[in-house]
Amino acid sequence: MAYPERGAPRPTGWVGWILFGAALLVVNGLFGIVAGLGGILRDETFFTANGQVLVFNYRAWGWIHLILGIGLVVVGIYVYKGSFTARLAALFLVVLHLLAQFSSIGAYPWWALISIAIDLLIIYALVVHGEEMNVDT
Repeated sequence: MAYPERGAPRPTGWVGWILFGAALLVVNGLFGIVAGLGGILRDETFFTANGQVLVFNYRAWGWIHLILGIGLVVVGIYVYKGSFTARLAALFLVVLHLLAQFSSIGAYPWWALISIAIDLLIIYALVVHGEEMNVDT
């Protein structure tokens, strides 16, 4: 990151929160990859609470989380680099991830609620303060 020119507005402390959001994108993505692989590879022995997971079968649930997880990791890396396009893609993927968490709230309520809260924090940081990270405007 280059030094700001004289008279240019200095970045605020929210740049740190955006970088933290990018790290959360990668971590959420890695957890999604692990959960997705668990649903794909071991669908007959995937453990649930009270037999509830979601509307889909385990294998479809696994593919959804695997694809979202890979997308979150890739986009998180580019958000960390300051790309505006990655910020838009991150918003789209985080909203999809948030909706996917609602489908597993019956089986894993605490995990789903924590993940939803993290997703909302990421959305807030990217929408309200993300412009401070732009490098391709």
